[in-house]
Amino acid sequence: MKIKYLFIVLIIFSLFISGCGETEEVVKNGGDSEENKNMEIEGGLLTEKLSFQDESFSGQVIKNKITKTAEIKMEMFIPDDVETQELFGEEVSSVPFTVNTMCGLFGVAFFNPTVLGGLTESGNMTAESGENFLEGYSVTKATIDFIDEEDKKLIADCTSTGEEWENIKFNSYRQYENSLFGAVIGKTFEETEKEKAEESLSNEVTHLSVNCLGSQNWDADAEDDGIVIGVAPLSIDNTIVAVEGFVVLKAYVLEKDEGTWGYYEGDLVNTRTTSPLEGEERFKYFDSFSGYRINFYWDNTEPYPADKEDYGVIYATFTTKDGKTFEAKYGDDWKLCQIRES
Repeated sequence: MKIKYLFIVLIIFSLFISGCGETEEVVKNGGDSEENKNMEIEGGLLTEKLSFQDESFSGQVIKNKITKTAEIKMEMFIPDDVETQELFGEEVSSVPFTVNTMCGLFGVAFFNPTVLGGLTESGNMTAESGENFLEGYSVTKATIDFIDEEDKKLIADCTSTGEEWENIKFNSYRQYENSLFGAVIGKTFEETEKEKAEESLSNEVTHLSVNCLGSQNWDADAEDDGIVIGVAPLSIDNTIVAVEGFVVLKAYVLEKDEGTWGYYEGDLVNTRTTSPLEGEERFKYFDSFSGYRINFYWDNTEPYPADKEDYGVIYATFTTKDGKTFEAKYGDDWKLCQIRES
């Protein structure tokens, strides 16, 4: 049986995280060898069951022959090195990220007619006989149980009834304080980031940091349009605080001293003052890793004379809603920020 796409995505993803060896897919039909071997009467309805199994997962596709609907039930086994692993000298868990990603993939794979049609037409969800085992059926529910591979206890589960995140119901039976990317089971990245931002407001801002986050493309063409600057109001313990206020950015070129081959700060070539970062709207520009992400466009940068470099110094000023001002600088001989397109 060739049940690829979603199931292979699940395998590849679990291998990526856990570092397990290559798996061999095994799919088996239940029942005897007669023509209707995997059809059963359940609750007065004729159903057909297709079972699949691998060292990383197992499950069933249950098709109702009367209503032409199908349900998917899966168990995914989580090894110890997904529950806890070391990253940059710190122990983290990949379980919340894995659960959220797998449950999200379920919605896309089984409830989006376009995606499901493409999978079946390409033969990625067909039996060895070439039969499309979901042809003429619509999936009404898909469930994944995430089970500890070692002790066989249930870690979490999710049930999808549609392709949107809102159509997924999560249950979590273990808590993970330090998870990969800060993921929380059943919550989107945006939801967890907003919660962190709101929690940070209990802290008082004492200083500011600014970082050059690199160039970025904001439109449909192939060229980068500018750079992104991270401006982070910080508390005394370096927690990034989502305080309300506005940002002023200034970019100066670095000029080369031909005598010493060193660089010094040259002309001011770009300035941007943001609109007030207030209310719910400000969370669109904020994350707990870099603070406020401010776009700096190439076309705002004045032309360079031939002896100027493409790199420069960024100064950031953050003024809070109550009038407090904090300043920071990024860029020197060893911390370079590209402030114009090469």
